[in-house]
Amino acid sequence: MNEPILNRGIGGLIPPKKSDRAYSFGAILKYASLSELPESYLIDENPIIHDQKDTDYCTAFMVVAMRQFQEGVKLSPEFQFAQTKKIMGSWQEWGADPKNASKAAILGLLEYAESPFTLEAKGRDFCANWENWPENYTELAKKHLTQAYFWIGESGGMEMFDEIRSALWRFKDEKRAVGVGALWRTSWVSKVSKDHPFIPTRYENDGTPHAFTVIGWENDFLVLQLSSGTQYGKNGIVYMPREVANKELIFSMMFSDIPKGMDKEDVLYLSSWYRSGFFKKILLLLGFGPWLWGRIVGYER
Repeated sequence: MNEPILNRGIGGLIPPKKSDRAYSFGAILKYASLSELPESYLIDENPIIHDQKDTDYCTAFMVVAMRQFQEGVKLSPEFQFAQTKKIMGSWQEWGADPKNASKAAILGLLEYAESPFTLEAKGRDFCANWENWPENYTELAKKHLTQAYFWIGESGGMEMFDEIRSALWRFKDEKRAVGVGALWRTSWVSKVSKDHPFIPTRYENDGTPHAFTVIGWENDFLVLQLSSGTQYGKNGIVYMPREVANKELIFSMMFSDIPKGMDKEDVLYLSSWYRSGFFKKILLLLGFGPWLWGRIVGYER
């Protein structure tokens, strides 16, 4: 446990790189029509607010916040982060990207009540090292599995703000939240308060990469559930204006099972088609011919 922590202090989010193999929400799950959306919507008025303190666990807190609504039970960010680090191959490296965090979540999430370790009791390094976790907890985590995660904001023809709202409304009955990330500006920390929990529209360029969760909206503000404790914002809740969301959010995603009648190969091809421009679509048709066209007509008509 005396090995150095790499890049400590640069923020807990490692921004994800684009991939041609990413699952597209718009291609597979479909956005709700904007005409259907109410002025406000909230998954839960009293969400569980965590506090990551001075650690790099923000992706883990984002993931468990998203899945807690669906699973109906408090989940362990410590176990989730250890499994993310196992996929990354290093618990010493500071931070995590949402792809690895989501891959770890697909393998299962441990209930908080079943976790033997907490950040408060054991600290960042001990909890992040997957070798400290007995193997039986991996089996316990399989009670809370999901199949996949889908990226929002890819060629949907809408602003990011509206795509997030449409995705939330599309799956309101399942209480699916949206995971997002941004460069959290220094002035957002200093100007957000309990009495004024609104992110300003004018701010400096400095900040640190941070992951968090969108749990609804009120008029032209997204409602954010953070992992900075109840002392920040309005009991841990902050409001992000439409123009800030469209400009600053660097990714958004949602967990979901793959629709019945599709397999992973279908999802990959349809997602690639959805993201493609005119000429790439021609190449896809030339390369896959009737096979791909049949799936486009069959799934998108």
